[in-house]
Amino acid sequence: MYAFADAQRYLIAAKIDEAILKYMKRGEEDYEQNLRNLGLWYAKTKEKQKALEALDRYVKEYNDGLYIEEIEKTRDALFFDTKEKKGTDLLKKYDALIERYGNDPIGQRALYEKVKLMLQKRMYSDVLQLKEQIESLDSELYPDKEKLIQKAALGLIESALKNEQCQVVLDVQKSYDLNVSDKWDFDLYDCFIKAGNFNKAREIAKKHLETKNLELKKEWLYRYIEVDFKTGNYSEVIKAAKDLLALVEDVEKSPYKKVYRVLFDAYDRLGDYDKMLETIEKIIEFYGIRYEDIDRYAAMVKAGIEKKDDNIVIKYGKVVYDLQKKVGKRIYSPFIEFALYQAYMNKGEYKKALEVITALDNLKLSAKERSRQLYLKGAVLDKLWQNDAAKKAYEAAIKADPTSAWAKLAQTALEIE
Repeated sequence: MYAFADAQRYLIAAKIDEAILKYMKRGEEDYEQNLRNLGLWYAKTKEKQKALEALDRYVKEYNDGLYIEEIEKTRDALFFDTKEKKGTDLLKKYDALIERYGNDPIGQRALYEKVKLMLQKRMYSDVLQLKEQIESLDSELYPDKEKLIQKAALGLIESALKNEQCQVVLDVQKSYDLNVSDKWDFDLYDCFIKAGNFNKAREIAKKHLETKNLELKKEWLYRYIEVDFKTGNYSEVIKAAKDLLALVEDVEKSPYKKVYRVLFDAYDRLGDYDKMLETIEKIIEFYGIRYEDIDRYAAMVKAGIEKKDDNIVIKYGKVVYDLQKKVGKRIYSPFIEFALYQAYMNKGEYKKALEVITALDNLKLSAKERSRQLYLKGAVLDKLWQNDAAKKAYEAAIKADPTSAWAKLAQTALEIE
């Protein structure tokens, strides 16, 4: 028996030992030694379950035996290869082995098996908390240890994307250099946009622009346009928008008609008045007059003032004016009323000028703005030969802000009166 064991032919040695033990009783000479050998020898063969049974038998019969520490250590090492794992709270067992053996081979194996189990259970965040311990594993025994960390990081990103937890995604992305599957690119793009990381979002969109899938190409082109605008690449926005529109058969029925809004904003930033005019007309053609576009209508008013185009100021100023009245929000007052007033005055439409300037009577204004409004009101009343009303307006303008330039103009007008 010992000759076979010395020759590392442990299975034969164990079988001889097992046969001998059938004819021995506890207390007989060499019984404990033979029982110890049976478990240790079987543990060195493929018969792990028999080894476990022999080791358990030793623990039961010799709880304080001469070889108990050696037996328990061997038994713990067998845990990874036997059916004992079934029906056991594995994580707790692994934790116990890690605590007992620390960085010894059994402790390292327990940590390795624990990490694999946690990955199966999708406990990605918990795995990443063990990053340093995983990195300390023996590289020769566990050459895939870095892959376990990468798998956990990737799993956490994909789980966070699925649950719209963008901050988690960004934090993990910052710590790990990972290539997430293309199927997550839409979600990843949205996360980067929300976080204001436009360069990362642009990289994702750009890599899809050469796709042969026409629908995907259109979707990614639009997203590329969107992020180019956010990064101030307005010329690139215009070029990409033209490429997108060339792919769309019926723009009006397409969801990509929204590109005209981005186009308008790009032309606005570039100060291209003619293209702004052309594009705002397309927006109205496709969407009608919408409060959603009030900033764009106001931009047309500002451009009209700059170009001294009273017709444009009146056309889009009236749109802004009416929308504000409709929704009860005066976000562009008193700018829009002053702009409309001046355009109407330039065209000699004094009654309309009086109407819009009077609309500011009940709006809260600064002292300077109030002085201006009352002076302008007096000026148009003068044009309408309502001298008494004009005089009252001038006096009110002076009272509203005596130090303003408008008060001085009102005083001059009174002197002429």
